[in-house]
Amino acid sequence: MHFNADTDEIKKLEADLKRYAKEAFPFATLDTLNRAVMGAQHQIRQHLGRRFTLRNQWTKGSIQFRKARGLDVDSQSAQIGSIQEYMAEQEEGFSRRAKGKHGVPVPTSAAAGQPGAKPRTKTLRKAMKLANISLAKHRGLGVNRKQRNVRQVQEAIATKKRFVFLQFKKTKGIYKVIGGSKKTKRGWPKGASLRLVWTMTHRIITTKKHIWFGPEIDKIEKRMPEMYRRALTKQLKRLKVL
Repeated sequence: MHFNADTDEIKKLEADLKRYAKEAFPFATLDTLNRAVMGAQHQIRQHLGRRFTLRNQWTKGSIQFRKARGLDVDSQSAQIGSIQEYMAEQEEGFSRRAKGKHGVPVPTSAAAGQPGAKPRTKTLRKAMKLANISLAKHRGLGVNRKQRNVRQVQEAIATKKRFVFLQFKKTKGIYKVIGGSKKTKRGWPKGASLRLVWTMTHRIITTKKHIWFGPEIDKIEKRMPEMYRRALTKQLKRLKVL
């Protein structure tokens, strides 16, 4: 963080403090920096809900600060930001490229128990996380894509492993098989339906910048001269110079 404190009033207060109690000056700068990062944390947490769909308190809790310490003014430094890497990605924008032969796995709203919801507002259900999904294995390759999909669904129902990887003309990914009769001998199992929980359609997923940090820091920096003025005044009053 940085700020411009070149006002006549602040220059005078600063000169007075250095003249009458030079050893108190570092406490004023410490106070300014620490109030700034604490204020920034409050400001960012307060406005995150307007910039993101927050599915829990985890993201807000990731906004943390480190106070400035020590009395060497030149080395005093306070930090504010998120401890989560994904928040830096949101600020700067990012792209993800598929590592395997299929596309980048992206959870759908159905994986959070919100079929059809846009955007998703809840966290993924535990059973829907990739690490917890066990796919049904197909019985045979089949002649064509349609036949392979039917056999996959038949196997999901027979083994009670309700998750299958299916490819259609425009989409592919992990589907959950809903319902379906085990008695169906040929063709699509009677009463069975599909719910896409992880799409793997695109080789590259690009997310645009979703700026959450910069604007709030700018607001705090505009308030820092006033914070500095108050910190200087506080020290001068403490020393009974004012």
